[in-house]
Amino acid sequence: MSYIQNPRAKIPGTKMVYAGLKDEKRISDLVAYLKQFDASGKKQ
Repeated sequence: MSYIQNPRAKIPGTKMVYAGLKDEKRISDLVAYLKQFDASGKKQ
């Protein structure tokens, strides 16, 4: 979760342009969405 909230703090020096999500509801929604998929990317 810390990467989703603040990627630069989790991985210093990253060049990825992503500010992170601050809103807890949006983070919860994203995690729920991602949990629908297995490691191969198939929807369960």
